Amino acid sequence: MPKATVVEAAEVYARLDSMDDVARALNSRRPERITRVYRDLGVQLRYDNEKRRS
Repeated sequence: MPKATVVEAAEVYARLDSMDDVARALNSRRPERITRVYRDLGVQLRYDNEKRRS
């Protein structure tokens, strides 16, 4: 896993503003569009299946 970094709220807003149709992409239910938003924001998600089973 890469080292986590802290991003200021202003930077997140600036990144969102620079992306076209973020809400539409996130609501599209098309994984490739949602993945692009996360990639453009530099967001990485990790799902821990073991924790979910508990």
